[in-house]
Amino acid sequence: MHSILGNRNNLILAENIRTLYLQGKSYEYICQTLGVSKSTINTHRKRAAKEGDDWDTLLLLNRRNTQNIAMSEAYFVGRLIDGFEAQLLHTPELSLKELAKYTKLYFQLKSPKNTDDLRAKEQQHANTMRTIKEIAHLALECNNRAVVEFLSAHADAIVKAVFKTQK
Repeated sequence: MHSILGNRNNLILAENIRTLYLQGKSYEYICQTLGVSKSTINTHRKRAAKEGDDWDTLLLLNRRNTQNIAMSEAYFVGRLIDGFEAQLLHTPELSLKELAKYTKLYFQLKSPKNTDDLRAKEQQHANTMRTIKEIAHLALECNNRAVVEFLSAHADAIVKAVFKTQK
């Protein structure tokens, strides 16, 4: 019985560490709030990364400030047009085809790689954890300890299996 509660508590702890980490909280804050060490945070972070849940990449996505990005994009596009106009004055043979090349390069630089894939993985992880928790809750309501024990003991394997089937 103790190992079942230990596994369940470990899953809850891992999810709490993940949540605070993705909110951009410092290691010190997470350690103080949850009463864990930095090595515990790193252990959970590295385990999640091996399972396809890259917290560092997700943290970067969460930190993106869309207002600053919009301002940077407007500045960049303005500079791009100014640069093209200056080139056009000095090199009249430049054409809209050349501008299209610049524009294509801009959009390639602008779009982060695998953003949709990362968001899908994050959503899939959250959905998997929510499903496991809901099944465990229903099993507890029905006094089905065997299901609760199974989910507690095998939650990590379930999450790994879900991510492996998606590859």
